[in-house]
Amino acid sequence: MKTRCWLAAVLFLLVALPLQAAKPGSPTAKPTQASAPRDVNALYRQALIALERGDHASAREQLEQVVQAWPDHAGAWIDLALACRQGGDTEAAIEHLAYARQRFPLPPPLEQQIALWQKQWEAPPAAHASDRWQREIRFGLGYDSNANSGLALSQISLSLPGESLILPLDPDYRPRGDSFAQLDYLAWGPAWSVEGRKLNPFALVRHRQNAHESDYDQSDFQAGVVYPFAQHPDSHWQATLIARHYRLGGRALSNSQRVILQQLRPMGDCRLALGGEMENRLYSSVSLDGTQFWLGGNYACKTRLGTQLSAHLRLGHEVPHDSSRPGGGHSALEATFQASHAWPDGRHLLAAWQIGRGIDDDGYSPVLENNASRRLTRHHLHVTFSQPLRERWDARFSLDLQRQEANLPLFEQRANQAMIGLAYRFD
Repeated sequence: MKTRCWLAAVLFLLVALPLQAAKPGSPTAKPTQASAPRDVNALYRQALIALERGDHASAREQLEQVVQAWPDHAGAWIDLALACRQGGDTEAAIEHLAYARQRFPLPPPLEQQIALWQKQWEAPPAAHASDRWQREIRFGLGYDSNANSGLALSQISLSLPGESLILPLDPDYRPRGDSFAQLDYLAWGPAWSVEGRKLNPFALVRHRQNAHESDYDQSDFQAGVVYPFAQHPDSHWQATLIARHYRLGGRALSNSQRVILQQLRPMGDCRLALGGEMENRLYSSVSLDGTQFWLGGNYACKTRLGTQLSAHLRLGHEVPHDSSRPGGGHSALEATFQASHAWPDGRHLLAAWQIGRGIDDDGYSPVLENNASRRLTRHHLHVTFSQPLRERWDARFSLDLQRQEANLPLFEQRANQAMIGLAYRFD
């Protein structure tokens, strides 16, 4: 019952505040009293539990008893509307929402959300989303402070027999900023039925064109499918397959295939996901081929204000296909923390921070810190804000701050990116 979690605190206040006199015309019950006896409170709690677990018929029956005994409970009327809607009785749901809006003085954010629900529920039924492809096109203009992935330091230290040598770095390898244009195309669905199971396909095409640094133009092609299976009342498994082709400067750089296997377990207003991942990467012109294995978990919760919070932790190891690859294998630990919030008017804010640590199994090069193993620390802060402009159109702004620190100066990098653009959704 995700749609009502963020309303809980507001609805509690509605119950406690004095309400305006009721207007005649209650859709199901006549007002009988202004305060609720203890057994009605208990019945209301039972109804909410039934609503959370998807037992809409029981929730509706209990909520109808609650509003009959306690007609001044604004939250119960709205919950009754939600129970009717999710139980398939849209006509009754609209009637209850209209009654709640007419009778109770609602705070503006709550009034906006209820008005949005009523508008959506009154709209003519459309084809189900799973029966057709959903698409989105995004176009943006931005600036990247390190479009060529240049090195952060102006000089590097080389370890030679009996001495160390410090050399200035060629300016061509230093960061160069550049403006860019980016075009994204996303598509997902419809669900394909295979032996009674649903496969959910998706695809992404992304191209970034730099104004001057054309050798670093990027093209990213991804396609995949999500397959849920072994579904139980308290959990289910999900497999995801993804194929990717990546191009840099107009030339093929790498191909990869990923397999993700997860168990998803609802926990009230939260969800726990545990699983593993394998990614096989093949490079076109350099001997960096390898297979990466990950184990990890994700814990996500939705607060009463509607903010979605999540933490993701994973531990991985990459096995090189060529044992002579510099550094050999690579072990990594990543933690990602994310918060997102959607307003009733359609605005959306997403903020994510990722920190990663990695270390090579072997020394990277005899001339870098006496063949020391490479150790990396990565920080990435991402923020996206979207604002609806009109139906199907959004304006978007994104900001990325990236830092990579290393014991080998050759791998230290800094980059800041900002982009503003438009998004259009269509079937």
